[in-house]
Amino acid sequence: MKPKDAVPPKEKDAYSPIHCGFHDVLESTAVRRVICKIIFQEETGAVRTETTRISDVYSSGGEEFVLLESGSKIRLDKIQSVDGAVNPR
Repeated sequence: MKPKDAVPPKEKDAYSPIHCGFHDVLESTAVRRVICKIIFQEETGAVRTETTRISDVYSSGGEEFVLLESGSKIRLDKIQSVDGAVNPR
């Protein structure tokens, strides 16, 4: 029996596919290997800005990600903008 005030485990935030035009922006940025400014939402909900290179755009487990030069990964639907190109929602 569960205690009354038990909190259910946090459900994973469902992935929402991004607009194909914005996907093209990400792939182009990765191929050109340019340093770019990425604004994205972290898992905590905080908005963060990082200036770096996108090393790869890939999919895993039904979700899509960018791999940054630092080794960090960001789920594509969490990206707000890349070099001023806004992710349409």
